[in-house]
Amino acid sequence: MEVNPVPDSALFIYTETPLRIPGERLGAYRLVSRKENLPNIPSSFLTRCLSVPEKTISDAEIFLLPVRSLIGGIAYAITRRILDKLIQMEFFFSELEETKEMEDENEVLVCNNLSLATDSLLVEDILLKPRKSEQFSKLCETVSKTALPQKEPFSFFKETIRQNTILVSDPFFEYLIIRSLILVPRLTPNRKIEYEEFVPQNTLFVSSLDSSVLDEQLKMELQNSKLVAFGASQNDGFGLCHLTASRRNE
Repeated sequence: MEVNPVPDSALFIYTETPLRIPGERLGAYRLVSRKENLPNIPSSFLTRCLSVPEKTISDAEIFLLPVRSLIGGIAYAITRRILDKLIQMEFFFSELEETKEMEDENEVLVCNNLSLATDSLLVEDILLKPRKSEQFSKLCETVSKTALPQKEPFSFFKETIRQNTILVSDPFFEYLIIRSLILVPRLTPNRKIEYEEFVPQNTLFVSSLDSSVLDEQLKMELQNSKLVAFGASQNDGFGLCHLTASRRNE
């Protein structure tokens, strides 16, 4: 009987430059902007990139998404779905209750220490209703202290998640992802213009990882932030990402 690896770590992926998501076929980098096909980094691509066995890594999903806001210019959006998934996997927040479903899609949760001049919050030109949450504040504090890596550039998020992060509904998070995609025109061999979609820089992805199969050299590289070029064969500056692993607290 095949035994599936047990994830004991989280693999964080930080996009230094806009990231073109790898497709199923080699060299295919198109994204489809639909709810059922939101951008992620396939596990098959990550296992090939790191030269580790299959099923060692899960698909990487967007954990923190940069959005334009009146909170310091740039804020980060996070969704209940990805938090609940990590809670259920007992990665970082097993001692915290799951965040409650938000009844209003225009409502966002913010940390208690966030100063708000008005009773509304502008995010990507959309007016939202902020609600301070003690539970969300504790959750962000836990993520900052126990989950996010100490190494640069990831350490930037340790303070950011405690200050400039908003919890949005799942549908609104999906909308923000699609809205944030960068369109880059490409000329095909038959002289047609097609558009490739890129996830913006400064986005943070996360996936689960079984670190027991990693060799010592790769473990050390992931502890110290490994710089990888995803899909940058054209030397166009896209796809530069930092990878690091954070082991789950037992």
